[in-house]
Amino acid sequence: MKKVNWILDADVQGFFDHLDHGHLLEFIQKRVGDPRVLRLIQKWLKAGVSEDGKWSETKVGTPQGAVISPLLANIYLHYVLDQWWCGGASDTRLGHGYGPLRG
Repeated sequence: MKKVNWILDADVQGFFDHLDHGHLLEFIQKRVGDPRVLRLIQKWLKAGVSEDGKWSETKVGTPQGAVISPLLANIYLHYVLDQWWCGGASDTRLGHGYGPLRG
């Protein structure tokens, strides 16, 4: 087992609200080959929001209060943060293309 020398505790403001669907689905497709599961996840992401009786389309973010949201966020953060910090992904691609790391 690898020894851990540091721990990062961070609160990314608005993370669930601004998660990019395209990048998330790209990450999920790396591990999930079943098109039915991918289609179900797409439906969750595109389900929309109903506030005060008005429905609005969801183009970014995860469904608020949905049981799938924390899982989707962890998948996204695994590729954007864990892989980036551990050197498992291209610095230029993650550093400039994916929302949470924009400066």
